[in-house]
Amino acid sequence: MSFAGSLLLVFALGLASLVSGRLFVGALKADLLRRLDPAGAAASLVLGTAILTLGSVWLSAAGLPALTVPAGFTRDLLPAGVELLGRAFAEARLLALAYSFERAAHVRRPPFSTPALSGRKPPSPIEFESTAAIPGQASARPASFVVRFIFDPLTGALQYRAAVAGLAADEVRAAWLQRGGAGERGPALYQVLARGELLGAGTVMLPPAEHATLREGRFYLALYTRASPRGEARVQVLPK
Repeated sequence: MSFAGSLLLVFALGLASLVSGRLFVGALKADLLRRLDPAGAAASLVLGTAILTLGSVWLSAAGLPALTVPAGFTRDLLPAGVELLGRAFAEARLLALAYSFERAAHVRRPPFSTPALSGRKPPSPIEFESTAAIPGQASARPASFVVRFIFDPLTGALQYRAAVAGLAADEVRAAWLQRGGAGERGPALYQVLARGELLGAGTVMLPPAEHATLREGRFYLALYTRASPRGEARVQVLPK
């Protein structure tokens, strides 16, 4: 294809894109107006439609005002919102509806890093200890697994210092902080000791959703050894 032919093709594609874009915006506006209350309501709640997933750019191009208000949180504590869409020049009505919705729904909540103050002071880090007896050992000295924790509720930082006593290093397979209540077996989330380690220290950052898990005692420590490969040496982690 010649250079002139290439320019002509680019021009034709650009013109087609412009025309199709204008047609799309026109169709979008007509469709959205049909979705609004035909009696003339200034705004309508439009949820889950594929047309709105295109984003506010097309809504702006269609000449229709829209705004998003908080609608709560997902199971992972991520914020979710709903979009209010109105007819042209209905901004004042949209703002009034959004204000009324927030006053009625009360879905806002402070982030975990701004907990309630105690005596006008932020909460202090919590120090606690968890100890597990290690079964199945023939040694005269009882073996134990001790982990000391410091939890900062402002940042979610969980510091730990772990120690195994009464075992040889080659008997240790691993130690994990796992999710689960008493008598439950849950997923291994954070490694505390690696193979052959008797001492370990570190910090894990708990996401906001895991703060309640820690406070409610739904974490447990499990030590895996040569004699106890299924992690029978375990203890619930209970902040005090």
